[in-house]
Amino acid sequence: MRRLRPLTTIAVLAGLAAAACPPAPAVAAQDRGLRNDLGRIARGAGGHGGFAVLDGASGRTLAADGADAVHPLGSTAKLLTTGAALDRLGRGAALTTTVLVTVPADEAGVVAGDLVLRGGGDPTLGEAGLGALADAVQAAGVRVVAGSVVGDESAFDALRGGPAGGGAFDPDLQGVLGALTYDKGRQEPGGTLQTDPARAAAFRLDDLLEAHGIVVGGRPRAGVTPPGALALATASTPLRAVVKITNKTSDDFDAEILAKDVGVASGGGGTTAAGAAAIAAAARRLGAVLRPVDGSGVDRATRGSARQLARYVRRVRTRAALASSLPVAGVDGTLAGRMRTGPAHRRCRAKTGTLPDERVSALAGWCRVGGRTIVFALLREGVRGEAAAKATEDRMVQRIARG
Repeated sequence: MRRLRPLTTIAVLAGLAAAACPPAPAVAAQDRGLRNDLGRIARGAGGHGGFAVLDGASGRTLAADGADAVHPLGSTAKLLTTGAALDRLGRGAALTTTVLVTVPADEAGVVAGDLVLRGGGDPTLGEAGLGALADAVQAAGVRVVAGSVVGDESAFDALRGGPAGGGAFDPDLQGVLGALTYDKGRQEPGGTLQTDPARAAAFRLDDLLEAHGIVVGGRPRAGVTPPGALALATASTPLRAVVKITNKTSDDFDAEILAKDVGVASGGGGTTAAGAAAIAAAARRLGAVLRPVDGSGVDRATRGSARQLARYVRRVRTRAALASSLPVAGVDGTLAGRMRTGPAHRRCRAKTGTLPDERVSALAGWCRVGGRTIVFALLREGVRGEAAAKATEDRMVQRIARG
């Protein structure tokens, strides 16, 4: 590349700077116009709330109103949970379920003890995973298990729901929390949710083993892996895949399991409280002060301001595993049917948030606008209804994407 003489370089750079940076009053007027437009649109949802729009490169506030007031985050909290999971567990991590035997199989393939199914906090464990484990047990030469199939969920506590329900089973989560859950806590494909998910998973593996011709003498039960047990097989799901499912579909169950995974990884134990503390700490390290009490945001006590949420989004948007997990406007996930035309279509990614019974609605993400990235967070409560709130959010994002 041909070099310019120093004096010419200075002159050219000065000229470019003047062209690229309009006078301060013009910039301020442009920001006021965006703020006024967004404020007017936001009132269409009813209720009260706040929004913050930031320049993705500099972090400068482009428009804000009520941005420091604290509101429920709804499912935008899943951004915090999945971001912390990727940080704490590692982007290349996998969530692993392990089959162990309490004694090795003899030459005839007889295990004179139990076969343990130990959960590792994989919320997506299903028929494929347990089927692969049954295949591996057969391939290892096991023909008879004299004892039982034992489901071990000791990596987590035994609370079946989040703090919104006092730890009791919460049907809104569409699953039963535990470190070992087959099909979110079922005992058979499409069956009803069970109160003891570890025992239910053990029952399902027992059925699959018997379908492979392996005889199991005892009745499936829940228990803890004894010292000295030998690993026989594993089934793993990449963390990135779990994060993608969680954010694209806004899966509350997956997010709550991930929160407990974060608690384990942080050294605080497999509890929602430990996970929430670690998630909040991860956000603080990125310069955002937010107050999660759960992993999914179904608890309205998981709160924060639009400004702090936008700051968090700005810091994590460049992380490929997280960015690719967010729905694309008008294309997929929870935004598949929204913003299917207009400037936001395909140019914006965002995490949705809805608490219908609490009349809460939220949206946080970013748009590519003329070569720039514009970050936004929209929080509102007391809305007239979900449809009105989502239509209002879409109009706001279309305005942001218009530039």
